[in-house]
Amino acid sequence: MAIAALTTYASDTNSSSTTTNTSSTYNLDADDFMTLLLTQLENQDPTDPMDMDAFTSQLCSLNQLQQSVQTNAHLEEILSEISSGSSSNAVAYIGKSIIVDGAGVSVSGGSACNMVFDLEGDASLASITVYDPDGNAVKTLELSDLSSGGNSVEWDGTGDDGETLEDGTYNYTITAYNSDSETINATMYSNLLVTGVAYDDGTPFLIAGGQEISLDNVTGVNQS
Repeated sequence: MAIAALTTYASDTNSSSTTTNTSSTYNLDADDFMTLLLTQLENQDPTDPMDMDAFTSQLCSLNQLQQSVQTNAHLEEILSEISSGSSSNAVAYIGKSIIVDGAGVSVSGGSACNMVFDLEGDASLASITVYDPDGNAVKTLELSDLSSGGNSVEWDGTGDDGETLEDGTYNYTITAYNSDSETINATMYSNLLVTGVAYDDGTPFLIAGGQEISLDNVTGVNQS
């Protein structure tokens, strides 16, 4: 807390008191403030003592300084607890799959995360195409009777040839039609396996799908 410098007084036996005012501003703690205040009282001119209003004002400033120091210390404790809690929460995601914006799905150890998407209406028929990291179509899933809203479709992690695909993150697209053969809009999400946690200036990020993902971007979590 910045406190304006106290007015100081000096006197000697040969002259009347001399008053020096300064407008400089210093950063003082409570002990410094009290030392200056006591020094001022000890050296004040007896014929012109400190005005009580000024004295009261300086005591109030001291009280405000002490409260500010205590508040700052308390805020530092809270921020430390929040940071520690965020780190613990981030580590708890490891081994689970998270839902974030995008259209990706993780394959790990021969198992694949579910494909998660929203439909704007009921779909009589739907087709999902899965692409490898190079953009090659490796799997097509034909579906029927999907409900409007959130959907989660299982995939065994194999390609059209029946072989288990390599570990990695695959993209997918979905085309859906209602009973009148009209296209239904779909919003896809990435369902990615969390394999670790990284830190950037103390902020934790989840490592999933070969990228670092902020905890704020996670909209859902599943036990893998």
